[in-house]
Amino acid sequence: MRTCLIAVLVLSIALPALAGADPFSEFRIPNHSWASGSVDAGMAGLWTAVSDNAAESRRNAFQTHLNPSLLLARDTDPLQHSLFINLVGEANVLNEDQMVHNGPYTPYRNTHTQGTTESWRLDGSLRAYPWTTALGLGVSGSATGAYEQSWSRLQESYDPTRWAEGYREDVHRYAYDVRLAVSAGMGRVRDATVIHDVHVLEQRLLEAGAISRPLSKTTREELAALYYVAPFYSTVHDRPDRYVWREIERILREDGALSEHGLDPYSVLRAKEPYLYRVTRLRGWFLGPVIEGQHQHAVARFDSYTSTSLLNETGDVVEFRSSATARRGVTSHDGVNAGALVQFGRPVGWRWQFDLRSQVTTPVRPGERGMNASTEAAVTWLVADRWEAQAFFTHARQWLAPRGGRPLLDNSWDARAGAELGWYVEDRVRVSASIVQSQIRRHYYREAYRGLQVTNRTYVRDARFFLGITYRFLGRLDAPGLIGPARSMP
Repeated sequence: MRTCLIAVLVLSIALPALAGADPFSEFRIPNHSWASGSVDAGMAGLWTAVSDNAAESRRNAFQTHLNPSLLLARDTDPLQHSLFINLVGEANVLNEDQMVHNGPYTPYRNTHTQGTTESWRLDGSLRAYPWTTALGLGVSGSATGAYEQSWSRLQESYDPTRWAEGYREDVHRYAYDVRLAVSAGMGRVRDATVIHDVHVLEQRLLEAGAISRPLSKTTREELAALYYVAPFYSTVHDRPDRYVWREIERILREDGALSEHGLDPYSVLRAKEPYLYRVTRLRGWFLGPVIEGQHQHAVARFDSYTSTSLLNETGDVVEFRSSATARRGVTSHDGVNAGALVQFGRPVGWRWQFDLRSQVTTPVRPGERGMNASTEAAVTWLVADRWEAQAFFTHARQWLAPRGGRPLLDNSWDARAGAELGWYVEDRVRVSASIVQSQIRRHYYREAYRGLQVTNRTYVRDARFFLGITYRFLGRLDAPGLIGPARSMP
């Protein structure tokens, strides 16, 4: 009953705004493309020597890495595609000698370790709305591979007993993971946050006197398109802000809204101040089927060798023992899931935002049973730099019974709900409050040595609250002859 009353109250406040004009509905993604390629390489070395009454040690290490990457992407309202490639290679060598002064014995230890790691990643996506209707097609995929090789050696000897031990281990691991998702459906959800950004920009420039009148509709649309592509300036310039603001000034000048003093330093800094509260403004809806496929494969190999030697006074081996072991492990998993996705985002005026996303999939291969479901819902009320209130709920359900009569592999359930409140008055008051409750249940099976089963059951129920306040009761700055008196804003 209490939940229903809260929902009715929220809707009674928000629904009147639904009848008004929706400034987010006409936003369209501007046609833009970007490319970025870089190579990062480096090396480092370390040499250390330490000596005291108890021990002496010397250590040297060397590391090197190489990391090239390439990104190619294009985004428009009817078509978006991207391709990202990343390679990483690393090598390291560590050698350490240690001699301990311990009464009549002088143990000596030498450790030598070297290894290499290589990894690669490939990400790609394609989203298209090829017809005038809101029928969308999408495909995305990723593939990763990781390879690791390491060789370690440990040698110890003890004087005057002339007892020596050696240990060596070689490790080789490699794994790869391939994922593919295909979707199709009706509707379209766009990120229209830039519309809100332009609204705040206009209000701040009016407040600072940088523009003499409200902006025209065409100028707002052009600024929103610029804000949408502005983050990608960083693929070209290390300091992108100057180029973005050069374009903002050009657009404002062409509109004729710039005042006599234009964009002075104060107005630019005021306009650039980050929001204390910022919410992603999604607009639209989508409903359609989803197919996901995954293939994972991993191999690990361990080889170890141990030796023990006893030497006489002339250095000849009088006793020698050795042992060797080898282990190899392989894990592999394939899965194909199918289901449906529904997403809804609706800004209501400048202050309200409603969001919902839910996806449910189930295995489609014969002999498998299970479910993978997730739901996220949130209602947010905000005024930039002043107030934010949010109520949210998330839910996830996952379980899988593999083929071949194997026991249940995973069974989990998560739920989280809460509310957050923030109130901020510049230079004076900041209040934050939140309450969050979550429940988590895990029931996990895995195969152990010689077919034995290991079961792990956990249940966690957690409730947290937070309340904090900051109040500046005095704020003053005086520098006679340099600046005027500065006081905290009322």
